[in-house]
Amino acid sequence: SEAITAPLDIRGEAIVRSMLRAWTDPEVAPVLRAIILTAAHVPAARDRLRFIVTTALVGATAEQLDGEARLVRAALVASQVIGLAVMRHVWEVEPLRSMDEEQLVALVAPTVQGYLAGPIRR
Repeated sequence: SEAITAPLDIRGEAIVRSMLRAWTDPEVAPVLRAIILTAAHVPAARDRLRFIVTTALVGATAEQLDGEARLVRAALVASQVIGLAVMRHVWEVEPLRSMDEEQLVALVAPTVQGYLAGPIRR
């Protein structure tokens, strides 16, 4: 995704925007929802989703980062955006479900940015 290769100082915002865009795309959103729901109950689907998240999201994000904490950073980013997607688009939890996209970006992107570039305590 273009988001994970965005300049580091704006990458958090780019990743959140990209995720929100995918979940509102009428062709992509139903597939994402079905994958998440199926993975919760079908071990083979869960294993496949784990592989996709590990390679395509965590791995691809980590490749664009420096330092030994890059996998930790990438996994934290994935947990944040997947959690937001599930809360907003699968479970439809208010106020996240109906919140304005720009407000969500403004609230969530700084956390994602912190995972990407902020200090990581071990």
